[in-house]
Amino acid sequence: MAIAPVSSAASNVSPPVDPLRQAFGQLTNALQSGDLSAAQSAYASLSQAAGSDPNSPFAQALSQIGDALQSGDIGKAQSALASLQQQMQTAKGAHHHHGHHHHASGSDPSQSTSTPAGTSSDPAASTSPSNLVDVTA
Repeated sequence: MAIAPVSSAASNVSPPVDPLRQAFGQLTNALQSGDLSAAQSAYASLSQAAGSDPNSPFAQALSQIGDALQSGDIGKAQSALASLQQQMQTAKGAHHHHGHHHHASGSDPSQSTSTPAGTSSDPAASTSPSNLVDVTA
């Protein structure tokens, strides 16, 4: 089976962007800059990309943002966005249980204290060149 070589043009291709994440970022930027028309446009894109359960907390917060944008109240939309971001951070923290736990080095029973190289009784462990023993001969 022949495998086609990868062309150098493939390295210029960006990874696919999540449309939901992209639309959310555009909405956030538009609201932070106070650009009502850009925020309304980004909201429309985000609503299409979301397509989720209308009873979810995300959809409800998104609806609040939409209502504020529809009425032209950028301040209320910014407040609703801040609330949504807070919910997302809380949800992210609540579901983030995997990872490594680090313990203090003194509490690991597998780590023992080692003897400094100069005080070892093993001639092979000595760092002095005159004490080297060739064990392969």
